[in-house]
Amino acid sequence: MTDTTTADEYLADPRARALRSALSKALEFKPLSHDSRVLSESDIQSAAEQEASYGRVSINESGLTPGSRRLLLQPARELLSGWGRLKGEFNAAIQPYMEDIRAFDELDVGISELRARRDSVKQHIEQRAASDPDYSKAVKHYEECKQTYNDLRDREGRRAPTLAAYSPFYWVAMFCIGVSEWLINYDVFLIFVGIPAVAAGTTIILGVLLAFAAHGHGMLLRQWSARFGQQNSRVDRNSEWRLFTLATFSLLLVIGAAAGSRYAAAMHVLGTQQTPNILGDEVMIQVSPMRDVSLTLLANVAAWAVGVFFAYFTHDKNPAYMSAAHVFAKAEKKYLRHRRRFGDELATEEAKIEKEINERERVAGTRFGSVKEQREMLFQIEKHGAELSKLIADEVRRGAESYRDALAQLGLQKNDAVKLYVSDRLISPFEYQEMQIKIDDLLAEN
Repeated sequence: MTDTTTADEYLADPRARALRSALSKALEFKPLSHDSRVLSESDIQSAAEQEASYGRVSINESGLTPGSRRLLLQPARELLSGWGRLKGEFNAAIQPYMEDIRAFDELDVGISELRARRDSVKQHIEQRAASDPDYSKAVKHYEECKQTYNDLRDREGRRAPTLAAYSPFYWVAMFCIGVSEWLINYDVFLIFVGIPAVAAGTTIILGVLLAFAAHGHGMLLRQWSARFGQQNSRVDRNSEWRLFTLATFSLLLVIGAAAGSRYAAAMHVLGTQQTPNILGDEVMIQVSPMRDVSLTLLANVAAWAVGVFFAYFTHDKNPAYMSAAHVFAKAEKKYLRHRRRFGDELATEEAKIEKEINERERVAGTRFGSVKEQREMLFQIEKHGAELSKLIADEVRRGAESYRDALAQLGLQKNDAVKLYVSDRLISPFEYQEMQIKIDDLLAEN
């Protein structure tokens, strides 16, 4: 039945009515319920006593005697035969729809095979990638860095690390601090030495020293607890103190040189003003050495402070976490660069197979829509048949076990009057009681 077929049209179809009738009859076939019994315990006891009266009882490998086979298997086979007739009627009624049902199932299998082929292609490409030494090395380094980073990340509460200090813009900013230092002090050194090249070289050196001092102080202040904490060894702490000392020395050197040169320049200007001036005292330059030195010092300290603030906020408080995150980012970038060669090939193959899967799924959906209800009926019949077979098998097994126990009990009561044999081998009633009853294959026999 297609999606556009109405219910009335479907019911008017003789094949559809016959199929529904066969389904209804088959599903109504319930010769046993979970509480019913084919034979009562008294019937089983009577049959066991009758067989024991012959004196010799033969038992097969399935744990059944001729009497229990007649008593239990024949009725069960008749029930299964009745079910078989009803199922046969249903199979005949559903036969016109089976071609589409089988086609849908085959499409489903084909899609599963395509998915398996996709996994196989992926595995093959992964194996080729693993055989590349550069790729393998990159993967190993990436996994190691990832593990280290994840461990530290968990310890840091999964917060995002501060990595701005690794950016090229950080060093551009530090360069700008040095340029600021150059602009502040160049004219002073030019007045002091009178040679532009010397003044420029001196100012550049001082700019580098100030940038280094700002970087060292900002970084150490941000990471003070991690670098100077008692958890670190004395050697490590001494190393950090040496860096702090060098940064402080660089700052003092810059301040001293700037202040000294500014003071000397101011005194030089004052000295030149002691000579007679043909323009008069009104045009004399007002010079205050202490004022000029103080302003120069404040300007240099301000440039250093800006660098310290920038370094402080661009560094993470945990240097190990910061370093691990940076190393992991580099390792991941290298890994992805190597991976891209194989990833493109893998993506292409997966896209091809995925396209074919989608096409087959569309076809499967179309065909499934035409036999959806019939396929569901077939599923109901198979499920009902499996439940019925299990119920009958469980009932036969229960009866066989009761028959076995009754016959063994008679063997114990009558002692030598009842002999139990398995393949001409005499066994005791206790051995018989331990035998497992196997009836599944026997129910299938004609």
